[in-house]
Amino acid sequence: MMVVVANIAGVLCYFSLPTREDPEITIREAVVTTHFEGLSAERVELLITKTLEEAIRQVPEVEQIRSTSMPGTSIIHVEIQDKYFNLDQIWDEMRHKIDGVRDDLPEGASTPYVNDDFGDVAVVTAALTADR
Repeated sequence: MMVVVANIAGVLCYFSLPTREDPEITIREAVVTTHFEGLSAERVELLITKTLEEAIRQVPEVEQIRSTSMPGTSIIHVEIQDKYFNLDQIWDEMRHKIDGVRDDLPEGASTPYVNDDFGDVAVVTAALTADR
């Protein structure tokens, strides 16, 4: 009797549970990229990366900041705490903070680009191959 009830419950759940082909994955990270051609890595860190990091740290939801300064390019990875789900508002606040220090960046630096659109990612990629 228990097996029959479990099978009936399983069939009913199979047809009533929501499913998606591409599940939505919340990624709590954004990348802020700024370019200034001809500037050394040390100058990029001092003039661009540090200025942007200070502005980003003012956003209370930020958990971690990792940055890389290369000749002519500043790349900052910003991670948000796991307890937040309304990321659009947080990214907008971060953009506002970055725009507030735009005038503090050296003349000739590109506008900092905030890439927060990582939503389309493959969870598993599988391939089958054969000789023929």
